Amino acid sequence: MPSPPTRRRASSPRTPNLQAIITSPQPGDVVRGLPLEAEEERRVYELGGHLLRRWHDHSEQPSAQALEDIRATMADQAEEAAVCLERTAGHLDHEQRALVQCVAQELPQLAEGLPAVYRQGDYSTRNWMWHREHGRGVIDFVMSSPGIAVEEFVWLCGAVWAVRPDLKVAYFSGYGRALSDTEERLLRLLTTRLGVSYLHTGLTKQRSDLIERGHLILTRMTHEYR
Repeated sequence: MPSPPTRRRASSPRTPNLQAIITSPQPGDVVRGLPLEAEEERRVYELGGHLLRRWHDHSEQPSAQALEDIRATMADQAEEAAVCLERTAGHLDHEQRALVQCVAQELPQLAEGLPAVYRQGDYSTRNWMWHREHGRGVIDFVMSSPGIAVEEFVWLCGAVWAVRPDLKVAYFSGYGRALSDTEERLLRLLTTRLGVSYLHTGLTKQRSDLIERGHLILTRMTHEYR
């Protein structure tokens, strides 16, 4: 039976302001929540890394304005981390507070000079498609924009790789290169920023799910630094 139509928004790396809604069959199933044996799951992650590397390699170099926007985004995230730290300090242990402080202090400088690409923007398993015969695919490009390549890995870092390092190895085997030490540091700090943002939003809106998610990510990231 053919797969149901999938509605996707796409934009071209060459003409980022030109967008289109595309409705077409996309074979397979969304990877998130898909029951996979360990070997097949590692294969899916390897192919996921390979597909993203092809996307990155075919994206044009960001313009001077795009690079300036990237710098502004990093500065905004650092400032957000500082605000979140002030408002959540009583809910963090010493290691977590120190790590969030590193986000506020280091983020813009770490990002300077790192590889910038046209990002898919939401490269998480909820947007990966997998079919044993037809292979892999990606949906949902609505958040595509120029950015630091390592930003693509934040969700995977916090949700998956911290507890499944074998999937990280498989992913970067497909991606074709390991991260530099600076990229690894930036990835951990960006993921920490995400965690403290979840925690702050959860406390503000009294959302226990976001509070739990924030604590989980922060615990994982401090464990990574030990």
